[in-house]
Amino acid sequence: DDDGNRGVRINYVMEFGNYGYLDQLTGARWNTPRTGMHQEIPLRHWHLRDPGVVPNLLQTGAGSPT
Repeated sequence: DDDGNRGVRINYVMEFGNYGYLDQLTGARWNTPRTGMHQEIPLRHWHLRDPGVVPNLLQTGAGSPT
């Protein structure tokens, strides 16, 4: 994740899964105010509290795993 939000994650890739990159109904990006928004930016970045979003297996923080 290169936009400075410390939001790198590891996921199980499920066919047709919703991974929370955008709001599924409105297409809104991560920084648009919404109900249930996380206080922490790394968690807010992926819409993790939105219904139907596949949960992260691991939130690694800043930078990608090597």
